[in-house]
Amino acid sequence: MTTRRTVTDFAGIHIGTVDDEGRFFDYAGVHAGALGADLVVRDFEGIRIGRVAPGVRAASTATVSARLR
Repeated sequence: MTTRRTVTDFAGIHIGTVDDEGRFFDYAGVHAGALGADLVVRDFEGIRIGRVAPGVRAASTATVSARLR
């Protein structure tokens, strides 16, 4: 079972979720980016688009970070 964690933009507005593998999905269910080791979500061009909501424990992201480099 996959756990989804809430992602907010930098103004605190919910914009989607991150699964256990660090993949970001917007609310339409589109895989739109990845979670980095710094708990910041980036799109596929590396642009920061949000972060894991405060108080939410993030999944391990070592492999996701490596893919973003």
